[in-house]
Amino acid sequence: MQPISSPSPHWSATTKLLIGLVMVGIVAFLLHRFANLIPPLLMVIIIVYLLHPVTGAIARGLNISWRAAVNILYLIIVLLLVGLLT
Repeated sequence: MQPISSPSPHWSATTKLLIGLVMVGIVAFLLHRFANLIPPLLMVIIIVYLLHPVTGAIARGLNISWRAAVNILYLIIVLLLVGLLT
């Protein structure tokens, strides 16, 4: 078997270093630019992680679809929030 030849040349160590530093710079810029969005996103991830088993239990217990179980859970949360506000 013949080795498959690549149509593009291999990158040198300097080119790889430069590309890596540019990518790190872009990621750092995006993190700085969107720093105000990171805490709400982390909070949403934590809430979803905590409510996933509850939704699964509702779906299995009532033998309904996942979408209906999520809607029931949203309704319960809204009712609890309204009840706490009154």
